[in-house]
Amino acid sequence: IRELDAVRGVALLGILLVNIFVFNVPHAYFGEFYGGFSGVERLVVEGVAGFSGGKFMYELSFLFGYGIVLFERGRQGGFARAFLRRMIVLGAIGCVHLVTLWFGDILHVYAVAGLVVISIVRLRVRTLTIAALACFLVPASYYVGWATLGWPDPSVRPTMPLSVALESLANANVINRIALR
Repeated sequence: IRELDAVRGVALLGILLVNIFVFNVPHAYFGEFYGGFSGVERLVVEGVAGFSGGKFMYELSFLFGYGIVLFERGRQGGFARAFLRRMIVLGAIGCVHLVTLWFGDILHVYAVAGLVVISIVRLRVRTLTIAALACFLVPASYYVGWATLGWPDPSVRPTMPLSVALESLANANVINRIALR
């Protein structure tokens, strides 16, 4: 368990490293904001994004699933009830974090995923395999349709100029600091 916690800590540190960039500018403006960097700044941004981008999130997700397996095996009975309590607490912590500290919180998403796990944990392997393939193929088929058939572009588009977005973020941070006092 200690080793799993150490790996989980590394994953959280990696996610923090990547999210440091998100603290500065909304995702839709990454190209415009970070594209203007040069020299060492550009190397740092590209290095962190290239090394860390998405990898630690997948690692944390894997560890979440593995933790569910360990939790289920460690319980002699009453897995669903005990796990439901854990997911409710996780969801509550995630919602508080989402509302008060940072919009990019993922804990509430893990809590919802955990609720789904409770409902499917006893399904047959074949049924789970078919469901997993569907979860993979539906988004993939949309991207194929977008790329080849002219379906609507799924990418995020800015709705306001970068300067207005940054000013809005600055004002929101001031409001959050006042509210937390």
